Amino acid sequence: MQKELIIALLTLVGAIAHNVLFWATDWGINTLLFGLVLIGIIAYAKPEVLRFRYARIIAIGVLVSGLMVTLHHHFISKLVYALSVFLLIGFTQSREIRFLYYGSLLSLSGFFGVPANFIRRFQSWKGFGGNGRQLFYWLKIALIPMMITLLFFAIYSAASPKFAELFEDSLIWLENLLSYLGEWNIGRILFFLFGLGLILAIVWSSIFQDFYATKEAANRFPLLRQKSPRPLRNPFHSTLALKSEYRMAALCLGLLNVLLFLVNTVDLRFVWLDYGNFSAPELKQFVHTGTYMLILAIFMAMGVLLYFFRKNLNFYPNNSLLKQLAYAWIIQNGILAFSVGVRNYHYVHHYGLTYKRIGVVVFLCLVFYGLWTFFQKIHTRKTIYYLLFRNSWAVYFAFLFMTFFNWDSLITKYNIHANTVHGIGVSYLVHQLSDSNISLLEANLEELAKHDENAIVIVPEKRRRFNSKIKYQDWRAWNWADARNKKSENE
Repeated sequence: MQKELIIALLTLVGAIAHNVLFWATDWGINTLLFGLVLIGIIAYAKPEVLRFRYARIIAIGVLVSGLMVTLHHHFISKLVYALSVFLLIGFTQSREIRFLYYGSLLSLSGFFGVPANFIRRFQSWKGFGGNGRQLFYWLKIALIPMMITLLFFAIYSAASPKFAELFEDSLIWLENLLSYLGEWNIGRILFFLFGLGLILAIVWSSIFQDFYATKEAANRFPLLRQKSPRPLRNPFHSTLALKSEYRMAALCLGLLNVLLFLVNTVDLRFVWLDYGNFSAPELKQFVHTGTYMLILAIFMAMGVLLYFFRKNLNFYPNNSLLKQLAYAWIIQNGILAFSVGVRNYHYVHHYGLTYKRIGVVVFLCLVFYGLWTFFQKIHTRKTIYYLLFRNSWAVYFAFLFMTFFNWDSLITKYNIHANTVHGIGVSYLVHQLSDSNISLLEANLEELAKHDENAIVIVPEKRRRFNSKIKYQDWRAWNWADARNKKSENE
């Protein structure tokens, strides 16, 4: 009973901490502090959770991404922080949860199921004369009609100004009452309830915990031979059908290998060895449309392999030819992915770095890893669950790795000093990147003005917007990137 009381107090403290740290401010060191609060609450309320491997990984992801928000103040680190906090809800529910997909579903059900969970716990609580269920019954009778009435009142008020005037005095009274409460207006109360729901979703067990834990436990990595649920009258027909599927798969992969070999040969000639004859519009079409189509082709290739190696064809006797064709198909798709990287390199050489071009590189790294897991699936007879499990975690780790770098500063440095064919895209550096590159832009203002005479105007304007923004920020939004920019102005 004492521990339950302490957990309730910690939940309230956590909700207050969330409100104090994030209300009406930007993200900064508050993300790291709130991450520490979350981990501390979990360590007391559910000490066994931090012994779960995947829950521990997500908890570390929360702290690491929070630290990177504090250092770089970058939208990628903010995105990964929000994702990690969200996933923390699901992975603190059960030891069996390992797959990010199930963890995400459990996070959704855990957060949005807080009201239902509260009702379930309230009904079992013996209070108010020992009959919490009866109290809940009368509250339900009263609250549900009131909520429905308020909803229609809001609709009718918006539709008819004359109707709204009838209740104007009441609304003014309500507004005055809320203003009397100080900063705790409706918005902040809702924000507090959001933080409270977040903490409760972590502390309480989801009503779907056992459901998703059971589904997770039913999955496995090794692929097993599928047997017919009922005895076949003529097993020969089953063997013949499998043989026909084998021949179709071998013929399909053989033709696709020949076709892809021709594509890779053309890319070797015109992408790897001779790319200097493209005009600027041709290069854009060559990279944009061509890259997107090749990425689509790689995904379709993965779908082809998934179809052919989904069931008993993995166990067909003497299927070595089919496997060799599949390995060749995987290797050639790896070469195709490398060609996409070469196209992206040429585009960077002409136009400089952007987020999309960095994203292509990260995506290709994930493609290479995905092709490797496809090889492992075929070679060692793994399930589709194995592919999804490995690659979903690879995506999470890739995003977490990206938080370690201040990409705005790296893009700015590269584009200024790389001497790209078409010069520096000053407008992109000023308007599309965050404020963390202001000091670099100011230090290279003369060089930028050579490529765009508007740099003399738009760079100081970016500084003024930055100063106006941080003027209203307090210690909660402190981050190293903003502190460095502020320091550079005084030097």
